[in-house]
Amino acid sequence: MLEGTTNIMKHPEFSDMETMRRLFETFEEKHRLVSLLDRCISQPGVRVVIGSEADDPALGNLALVTSPYSLDDRTTGLLGVLGPTRMEYERAMALVGYISRLLSSLLTSHPH
Repeated sequence: MLEGTTNIMKHPEFSDMETMRRLFETFEEKHRLVSLLDRCISQPGVRVVIGSEADDPALGNLALVTSPYSLDDRTTGLLGVLGPTRMEYERAMALVGYISRLLSSLLTSHPH
């Protein structure tokens, strides 16, 4: 699920229409994002991917903060925040880590 993508347009580094076109093409071509997320889901804890580390030129001005969540100690999904490279990393990491732990706890504590 990908939500809030239009919020990225509020940041000055995305005022260039060509940059926005490439970014939204990446969002539409979900396999490009899935490839990046697959690399993140295999590692426990909070992970940060900044700009060129994403191996996708359209994501060069972005950073991704992710953390997997689990059900009964089995990774079930990945929670992430995609934002400008100048984002507040400490805050984003704390938030993503907290929400993924909370989600894991909620999934595990409720009957399946």
